[in-house]
Amino acid sequence: MAALSIITYGVAFSYLTLLKHYNFYSFAADLGVFNQALYTTLFDKKIFYYTPELWLNPTGCYFAVHFSPILFLILPFYAIHPSPETLLVFQAFLLAGAAAPLYLMAKKMLKNEKFSLALVLVYLLYPPLHGANWFDFHQQAFIPIMLFTVYYFYLKQSWKLYVITSLLALTIQEHLVYIVFCIGLYNLIKEAIPAKKETKNNFQPNLNVIQRLKSIVNWMLKQKMLLASLIIIFLSAAWFQITSIVKSCYPITKDFIDLYRAVDTFKILGFKGDILQLPLYLILNPFKAYEAISF
Repeated sequence: MAALSIITYGVAFSYLTLLKHYNFYSFAADLGVFNQALYTTLFDKKIFYYTPELWLNPTGCYFAVHFSPILFLILPFYAIHPSPETLLVFQAFLLAGAAAPLYLMAKKMLKNEKFSLALVLVYLLYPPLHGANWFDFHQQAFIPIMLFTVYYFYLKQSWKLYVITSLLALTIQEHLVYIVFCIGLYNLIKEAIPAKKETKNNFQPNLNVIQRLKSIVNWMLKQKMLLASLIIIFLSAAWFQITSIVKSCYPITKDFIDLYRAVDTFKILGFKGDILQLPLYLILNPFKAYEAISF
């Protein structure tokens, strides 16, 4: 039943979005952007080059706007039939496919087939999901399936796949750094509480400093999910730096830097920096956030 629901949604929204496209209701931003970016990568040997925003992004590389290496995963599918239609169908089934890890996750947590299926139907009938599907194509369509899969592998205690899927989630877009970091931090705390109790129970007071260090290292190696969460936190921090370095290689036109950073949107906060630094700014300036909410 879950598989049938996923296929039905994928087919239905493939048809609807194609119908919208054939009636000239698709746009350069962003279906045209991604279609051109993928096409130039395949056939012109230019990495995700597009032209609608050359006034803002003179290099024409999409990585100047968003660092999204996950786009490379789309290329094999796009190569089969290089066209906007491929992207629309791909997105419809990608969003529908997120129901699969959600279903498996629900079954593991709820231990109830009917409740798990109900959760899948709630997801597939969720109006904002249709809105995301309806508005052209975006790489953010990877977010549901990736994050559901990350948490499913955490629940399964499959630490290798937990780390790998977390890394893949980071490649969707630079903003995922904060989400993946918080997932790693939350799971680290969750794993550390029972681990601390276990350590206390196994504590041997007669060990010297070197023996204690060896004992701690051996204990950490046994706590694979705890170690995996630490790795994810480290990867998130490292990815933040990698993103900054890559984007600096594709500078935005100085005259339009404020527009790119959406400065007017956050003017009330007194924030004028890179959008990636906004969460940290809010943490360090909580009263600014309070004033903005109270405005």
